[in-house]
Amino acid sequence: MPWPARSPDLTPMDFYVWGCMKSFVYSEPNPVSSVEDLRERIVDAANKMRTTLTTGVVKTGLRRRMRQCIRNRGSHVEHEL
Repeated sequence: MPWPARSPDLTPMDFYVWGCMKSFVYSEPNPVSSVEDLRERIVDAANKMRTTLTTGVVKTGLRRRMRQCIRNRGSHVEHEL
């Protein structure tokens, strides 16, 4: 089956950003207590992500995934990374 043009194996937002944001939001020992608490955690996580994304981690990961996709001749790569 052909892959769609925006494969989640190659899209940085899917393979890195959302998972990292979620880990920042829920990393505190206390559970989310209210909608306002959740909003504050999301804003804090977004601020942390700004520094994380500038380190080149996403670029490096994307390049690695693209190379693996080429090696696999377009086949799935998620299980190999």
